[in-house]
Amino acid sequence: MGLRLLTEGAVMQVGNLTVEGVVSDDSPISLIPTKYVLPDAHSAILMTQQATALYDGHGNVTNLVHGTDGLIHFPWGVTQETQDLEVHKGRIACEKGMQEHSNRMHNAHVKRCLIPKCNICPPCLWGR
Repeated sequence: MGLRLLTEGAVMQVGNLTVEGVVSDDSPISLIPTKYVLPDAHSAILMTQQATALYDGHGNVTNLVHGTDGLIHFPWGVTQETQDLEVHKGRIACEKGMQEHSNRMHNAHVKRCLIPKCNICPPCLWGR
C-alpha cells in the first residue's frame, strides 16, 4: 500500500456518536485519530484486553467493538440495546478466535511430546 497523504475530512454520525476524521476512497476501513473522539480534557478511552469504552467526560460511556481484525470499531447502533448486541457479538467472535489459537498452540505442544514443559497444561503440571 505505501504511504498516502489524506487531505479530505468528514463529520459522520456513527451510532449515537458524531465523529470527525479523514476520508480515504480506497481504504476498506475509516481511520479516526484519537484526538477527534476525545473532545476535551475530561474525556477518556479506557481499555482492557476484553473491553474498550469511550467516556465523553459528561457521564456518557460508549462500549466499543473489538473486531476479529484486531481493530476496535465504533458500534453502529443508536440505542444502548443495539450497541450492547454489537459489543457482545464482537466479544464472542474475539473470544472464539483466541480459543482457536489456544487450541492450535496446545495441539502443537502435545505433538512435540510436551517439550518444553509449560506451566499451564495439566499433563505438564502432572509431570513436574
